[in-house]
Amino acid sequence: MHYIYIENQFFISKSFEDNGKSYLVENKIALYTRNKILKAYTNKEKFRVYIFIPLLPGFAGEPEKSGTLQIILKYTYEGICRNKGLSIIEKLKEEMDKMGENWEDYIGFYSLRNHGIVNGIPKTEIIYIHSKLMIIDDLYVICGSANINDRSMKGSRDSEFAALIKERRIEITTMNKKKYKAAKFATSLRKALMAEHLGLKEDDLILVDPAS
Repeated sequence: MHYIYIENQFFISKSFEDNGKSYLVENKIALYTRNKILKAYTNKEKFRVYIFIPLLPGFAGEPEKSGTLQIILKYTYEGICRNKGLSIIEKLKEEMDKMGENWEDYIGFYSLRNHGIVNGIPKTEIIYIHSKLMIIDDLYVICGSANINDRSMKGSRDSEFAALIKERRIEITTMNKKKYKAAKFATSLRKALMAEHLGLKEDDLILVDPAS
């Protein structure tokens, strides 16, 4: 495996192994992601994870005053970067700092904003990410309605639907600086999204190799 690209409205997921204590969040997408990165790191393999989520959840109110927003942000942060050493980034730093490696070479979390000038005044606003999408290795696309949270992932709460797209059409491209057979749709979708987010054209050479 070379890379995983995710866009999702949420990233609320358990990032650590069960230790006998109860924890409100049960789905383990964050844990599986962390373990895959550590495996690649141990084996000295190139592997990248790109995760796009909204800067703030799409609920009314200000974070300082809304209990709903505070709860969602609490569990989002606990999975990503702030949970007494148990989050993805904390665990990666613990392992990689020993060898002088950088966790940012393996995973990045991103949010989107618009910016411009209105009546001579700089303005900016959040672009709310509502998609539920995963692209893997320029080969597979999963697109549907499921969020990365327990409501979608436990299988006993919200009803969700997703399509797994695999195709036979291939194109020769580059992956990890080597010649690579990629699926045309997965590659074109990933390039289109990255180009849109970065303000580039889809044929920009920087988008060719997502593992580099």
